[in-house]
Amino acid sequence: ASGTPVVAPRVGGLPTIIQDGVNGLLIGRRSPVFFAGRIDALLSDPARYATLAAQARPSVERFGWEAIAGAVAELYHATIDAPALALAR
Repeated sequence: ASGTPVVAPRVGGLPTIIQDGVNGLLIGRRSPVFFAGRIDALLSDPARYATLAAQARPSVERFGWEAIAGAVAELYHATIDAPALALAR
């Protein structure tokens, strides 16, 4: 969200947020040396860094507080309305 490209391992939910080569870099190895090498390579390439940085913030705006609060509110409303709908049937 700060406009900084992320270098992250390809584990858990990270690949759903980080798009390799678009808003950051995903790595397959869990090697500190390899991880540091990818960070160093990114920092050594200002053009690539700028390209990824430009996409970093827009790609995660869907996780902003307003979007998350709206999704939670919708879930609560659906949960509250579910018993009423079941009784109406």
